[in-house]
Amino acid sequence: MSKQDGYVPLWKVTLFFLLSAGLYIFPWYYKTRNYLMEQRGTPKNSFISTIFLAFPIVNMVFLYDQQDLINEFLENKKKSVELRPPVVVGLILMIGFLTALVPYLFFMAFIIPFVMQRELNKGTAKKEYWPITIGEVIALFLGILVWIAILT
Repeated sequence: MSKQDGYVPLWKVTLFFLLSAGLYIFPWYYKTRNYLMEQRGTPKNSFISTIFLAFPIVNMVFLYDQQDLINEFLENKKKSVELRPPVVVGLILMIGFLTALVPYLFFMAFIIPFVMQRELNKGTAKKEYWPITIGEVIALFLGILVWIAILT
């Protein structure tokens, strides 16, 4: 997201989530975190935290930190935001992780990024061009393979 404004249309988040079977969270998180760290003026080191998204419970820590970065970004833009409820609901779902795997994964891979991007879009300018990165292409390709495996 370097040299971009952080805006991603919500239709893209939704479409890519569905096509990638939820794997879109990885490139989305990486790009968004790099952008927020760049805006903050701190070194961009998003690769390790992106890898940790694959681990239940640990991923909540990194998503919570992502929320703090978005809140800080919006406060600097003088936009109001309240982004804590998704984490609370996520913690509740985490407790029932073993008995509710599908809702947990749906919440983690789609609902949280969707809500975070919606909030981030409040502080960024809408644009008409949204480049697709190699990470998004890989997530889409792997997701389509997952859908093929599930449906066959």
